[in-house]
Amino acid sequence: MSASSMLRHFFSIADLRKEEIEDMLDRAARLCSVGPMGTEMAGKVVGLCFFQESTRTRVGFDAAVKRLGGSTVIVTEAREVQRAPSPESLEDTIRAVSGYCDMIVMRHAETPALHAAMRASVAPVINAGCGCEHHPTQALLDLFHIKNRFGRLEGLRIGLVGDLCTSRAARSLLQTMRHWPPAELRLMAPPGREATGEALLHVAKSSVSVYPELIAADLDVLYVAGMPNPESEPCFSLELRKRFTVYRETLEALPSHGIIMCPLPRIDEIAVDVDQSRHATYFEQSDNALWARMAALLFQYGRCKQ
Repeated sequence: MSASSMLRHFFSIADLRKEEIEDMLDRAARLCSVGPMGTEMAGKVVGLCFFQESTRTRVGFDAAVKRLGGSTVIVTEAREVQRAPSPESLEDTIRAVSGYCDMIVMRHAETPALHAAMRASVAPVINAGCGCEHHPTQALLDLFHIKNRFGRLEGLRIGLVGDLCTSRAARSLLQTMRHWPPAELRLMAPPGREATGEALLHVAKSSVSVYPELIAADLDVLYVAGMPNPESEPCFSLELRKRFTVYRETLEALPSHGIIMCPLPRIDEIAVDVDQSRHATYFEQSDNALWARMAALLFQYGRCKQ
């Protein structure tokens, strides 16, 4: 296999050109139109190395690989790499697993750990979420869902609500907006948990508005990033959480075509009775993720053969 320094890893959505993202979105659309079974990755083995808890992303990639004719090996949780008297290093684990695989899909709670794994791997790596900064395949599937719904990505009124400081899904979606500027970008977060200046670096300031509560009026897309209680910080109070929760009455402010998206899991940020509304598209968004993940796998496999 090629030396790690020669490999092209898929680390951040910001690393990709607009044309590359569009190619993946077009491929996802073609896959959706012809059905989920293919042979493009027949005989290929993908290692799913998830060192942070996940359900949708891990199962989604597992299904995507198999729908393309490939097979998977799975490493989950740090306990699977423990050896007495001390744990095996992450680098050694990835080096060994990557030697058996044609590609690695990896999630980790810490971004530096993913960088270290990429340096150690002898197979190309797809970032399936790291730290609170990057979740590039989530951004891809979000874009795919939005384009399916509206036929375009540019010029929409988009609202992001939740703990935007630590939401890697929200931050990755924000990174794509330099390619498709929104008509309005409404950021709704608790005080001190707003999106950082770095995340908004490539978004026109004239389109950005900031609110300390959920205001859904006139939005095309309401993206619910969620509010997991931040580590090393006081828990969000119930009163504060309610200010950023989507209730049935919240929907009255949305236009008839407006949609609610969520990267899931849904905890308490969207009331269950919202699910029956025509605005609720987060499970459809999750279903559509299959095509986006298949497209990401084929993109990474294709460019690593160049």
